[in-house]
Amino acid sequence: MSMSAYGSLLPKPAEELRTLSAEPITQLFHRHVVPIHFEFRKGSVTKTRIVTAFVMAINEQWCLVTAGRCIESIENEYDQGYEIERCCLLDCNGVNTPHGTTIPFDYIESCATRLSYDPSYDCGVFLLSEHHVRLLKESGIEAMSEEVWENQPPAVDFHAMIGVRGRPVGNARNDMRIVSTLHKVTPLPHRPDCFADTGTPTFWGAIGTGDEVADLPDLSGGPIFAFRQKANGELRYWLHSIQNQWVQSRGLIAACFARPIGKFLKEVVEGERVNLVTVY
Repeated sequence: MSMSAYGSLLPKPAEELRTLSAEPITQLFHRHVVPIHFEFRKGSVTKTRIVTAFVMAINEQWCLVTAGRCIESIENEYDQGYEIERCCLLDCNGVNTPHGTTIPFDYIESCATRLSYDPSYDCGVFLLSEHHVRLLKESGIEAMSEEVWENQPPAVDFHAMIGVRGRPVGNARNDMRIVSTLHKVTPLPHRPDCFADTGTPTFWGAIGTGDEVADLPDLSGGPIFAFRQKANGELRYWLHSIQNQWVQSRGLIAACFARPIGKFLKEVVEGERVNLVTVY
């Protein structure tokens, strides 16, 4: 599937896109997603973790964005005595396929930052180096530019988000299968009772029911897209929000809106803020 511009799909049957079932559609959005693969060790005990992250562009600066609670979970491993034995970016750019190349990533030097320490409203970010940007570009990864996250439409037709999980295949450390799925999100007009009041504008949504919910991948840190079909049949999409909370048993999610996050990061990149501090 080709693109006519950032955030714009060439005309396709609306129903085909609304079902979100075809792998080429999921793969289209996967080019914005860069999972981070962690391997931890404490003595003879090892464990792995895949963190969903995606790339936003602020001017020329690429930012790897995830949920702040994902960064918190990595820090918790340190608190429990684990060390990061290996960390890399997975530039698989595919759906349910073995990744192509791993890009070594120094988590400590990346200065992973939570933009807010409010547990009910948080977002995490890594400012990528020119070296990592070049390698990701060579792998076909594309950052979502400002036109995709800043100029939000007043009304949209539907929402969807991508979820990522890794499954080991074989015995080699590099053998990892990435499973990516795109899920339709139904906006909710009010905060579900299972979530705390954030005190800030928050997107509430529902994903699937029954067996579909039970089989969902970890959606933490996943991007949520908004779609709108133009009169000529062209379907455009925007980065709407960043999932940071969910109740899997009920298929409910909470998310930070992308526009204020992007505007905050832009202030940091342009020197209007000294460092990364809380958004709200």
